[in-house]
Amino acid sequence: ALFEQTRTEELLEAGRRDLNIRIQREWRGVTESTARIHALTRAVASADLVVTSAKRSFEAGFRTVLDVLNAEERAHQARRDLMEARLTYVTHRLRLLSLVGELDMSQIQLADRWFQP
Repeated sequence: ALFEQTRTEELLEAGRRDLNIRIQREWRGVTESTARIHALTRAVASADLVVTSAKRSFEAGFRTVLDVLNAEERAHQARRDLMEARLTYVTHRLRLLSLVGELDMSQIQLADRWFQP
């Protein structure tokens, strides 16, 4: 009986350590994703300015259609990267809430708003 109690306590402690590591990993993912979202939001705004500038330069005869298309491609890539960062953030956040026992339908609905147009 003493052996079984010791084994159970060790399994419980191993589970606690594993949970703590998983919580720390998801928290780090949330904080890193937040910083990435802020940076990519600025990158999207900058890419949009580059597209506008390239179009105006094209109209003035200083740029080619290829320059405009390249600028638009970079803008779309920036938007894609931003959406991927948002998805990563939401994934880490929902996992974290699940691990700490606070995930409910209102949290899922809140996360859903991140992807509305």
